[in-house]
Amino acid sequence: MMAEMWPDKHRGKGAGLMQCGLGIGFFIASLVWFFVSGWGNSAWRWMFRDRHIAGARYAVDPARHFGTEKWSASNRMRQKAIEARVAGKKLDAESQHYARLTLVDLFADERTRRITIAAFLMSCTTR
Repeated sequence: MMAEMWPDKHRGKGAGLMQCGLGIGFFIASLVWFFVSGWGNSAWRWMFRDRHIAGARYAVDPARHFGTEKWSASNRMRQKAIEARVAGKKLDAESQHYARLTLVDLFADERTRRITIAAFLMSCTTR
């Protein structure tokens, strides 16, 4: 979502701010725990419950309310391509791309395969 919601020239800044969220979130959680820890043995349950509720809200609401035009246009093209394929029409190369994006497609093209494997390996090294 970050890559779509921020303008092209500011995506790097947006990604950097998003990565800073981990560190900032850690300090906010520590501050909240300072106040919540006195609630007894199940205080940690309240801490996790509130964190998950807030996290779900901030993850779902922007996607539902602030969908980008770029994503909407791509989604419309995908739906049209799938409808055409179901109707039995012959699809051009671009329509085939939109109608068929599967896990197999990630590994079909050599360049995409390299990028996917590299991204997977990098994501395995983060916590």
